[in-house]
Amino acid sequence: MKAIVYNFLVAVVCFMGAVLINGCKEKGCTNPAAINYNSAADEDDGTCIICSSTYAELGTKSANLVDNNFSSPHFNQTVAIFSISQQKVTYNSHLCGASGECIIIVKVQSLVSESMQIQYDLQSNGNLSFGFNDMVDVGGNQTMTIDTLNSTVVSNPCGNINASTLSVFPNGNIFYY
Repeated sequence: MKAIVYNFLVAVVCFMGAVLINGCKEKGCTNPAAINYNSAADEDDGTCIICSSTYAELGTKSANLVDNNFSSPHFNQTVAIFSISQQKVTYNSHLCGASGECIIIVKVQSLVSESMQIQYDLQSNGNLSFGFNDMVDVGGNQTMTIDTLNSTVVSNPCGNINASTLSVFPNGNIFYY
């Protein structure tokens, strides 16, 4: 009889020990790349959120940059094309950002074989409105992204792009090298 009671008590203690050990595990997201990572978790519960986004292009417009310097080798020629591409961002989770936000991607395409340095003014008026002055170095016959603009610098970045109100012009001479 003592052996049966002893075996029963050992079984109960083992069972309680297993329950306590398993009960002390903290469940949560164990992936450090996730935005809801829990460093105290030692058992992954499948709730990890890895942010990803998709972009939908809403429109693209462009404006020609003409070199109006009389002493330029490209006087009165279109030497570059500035384009703005409007994109709407969608995230896989509301915790990653505000879906529906729009961004503007600004690119320049050189139309000459020389590299050039351009001090320029880029303006857009109307429903989508912004204006900025900057400098860019672009290689000959190269296309490059200059900037990405969001709602902190563009009023109504989801507004309609109007080609008739988009303009670019040199703010000084264009230097070719």
